[in-house]
Amino acid sequence: MTLDFAFANVETALPSEGLDALRAACARDPRLAGEVEQRLSVMADLQGRLSGERSALRDLAATAASMRRDVKGDLGPPTRADGCGASEPPGVVTAKVDDVAEGMRLLAAAGDTAENTRRAYASALRGLDAWLHAEPERTLNDITLSEYLAVLAARGRGASRAAQVVAAAKRRAELQRETSPAGEKTAEALRRHRRHAVAGLGQVRGISWEEADRMGDLAASAGDARGLRDAALIAVTSDALLRVSEVANIQVEDVVFEDDGTARLLVRRSKTDQRGSGALLFLGPRTAALVRDWSARAAITKGPLFRRLNRAGSVAARGLGAASVRRVIVRRAAAAGIGGRVSGHSLRVGSAQSLAKRGAGLVAMQKAGRWASPEMPARYTRSQAAAEGAIARLRHQHGVTSTACAVPTGNRSNKCLTGPETAA
Repeated sequence: MTLDFAFANVETALPSEGLDALRAACARDPRLAGEVEQRLSVMADLQGRLSGERSALRDLAATAASMRRDVKGDLGPPTRADGCGASEPPGVVTAKVDDVAEGMRLLAAAGDTAENTRRAYASALRGLDAWLHAEPERTLNDITLSEYLAVLAARGRGASRAAQVVAAAKRRAELQRETSPAGEKTAEALRRHRRHAVAGLGQVRGISWEEADRMGDLAASAGDARGLRDAALIAVTSDALLRVSEVANIQVEDVVFEDDGTARLLVRRSKTDQRGSGALLFLGPRTAALVRDWSARAAITKGPLFRRLNRAGSVAARGLGAASVRRVIVRRAAAAGIGGRVSGHSLRVGSAQSLAKRGAGLVAMQKAGRWASPEMPARYTRSQAAAEGAIARLRHQHGVTSTACAVPTGNRSNKCLTGPETAA
């Protein structure tokens, strides 16, 4: 996207004098132009997505209106067993949970939702439905959903879990062509949950580039096929900021080696790319070499890149699943002495944190990790952002006194990031 095109797509983002000033500044400083172009590109993409969501919402409203016309007059008002009329307060939309199995089936078959998201939704709904069925008179509506969020808070569950429950309930209602059970009471309960949530609760421990290299070196030092496979898996996941499901889906053909010793990885589909547009990602020389060595050792030329091994060390035809990828990361982290709450997400989080330490801006991190918005990398790198704040720099001279550029070994960049280049 050119800078002029990006400006044209977000003309309402700033007053005209602000846009003129930006254009003039960009003409003088190409590095600033690159940063502005990135941010405008993200804004244009978000505007496009918002337009698509509005269109989808209009379609749903039209469908709902049509359904209402079709059934109008066929159903009377809801009655209680004693025949005394509606059992819910006026204005409360009630959705029965008798057809839970059908809702789960629709959720599992939804092609526009990532597999891991569907699993998380199914888990969230199982907890919600179990709580609802514990009391026969409970039905799913705005009031009971808000009450369930209060139960989650009392159990010490994080705000992200509460938001996941609400999103899952909305999605199931949408697939069943029912009115969403979430209303103002649910929204207020979610806001209250977030206000009282402990900052950083539930976030996994990030594994930095240096730690990932140490994990890989230790795994490869065993000299067997399993260690070489795990070293290559760790390096690829760290370089490309991959989700475990993306690691499990890598095919041998997705890695293209370049003459300079690096490689390119094609991620065909991801959580934020359900249409399969694909993303081409960079793998450094050390990572490329590990992938070459593993492929040669396993004698594989097509199919899954990271495969199962039997007890004798023989390579199977089947690839590792997401759960197996997660276990490899957790096991190798423990072997390298990396403590804390490590999960399959730790390499992805740690790479974002390493980027932040070296001065990468949120837009650069968002693009590297293929997040839908800057919100997640901002959350993962809050500690790094605090260390670069005014108090840290100006009062305590944190990170200012040393002029040396700390560069990790192996396949990481050997370029000092200073000044305007840090946001590129």
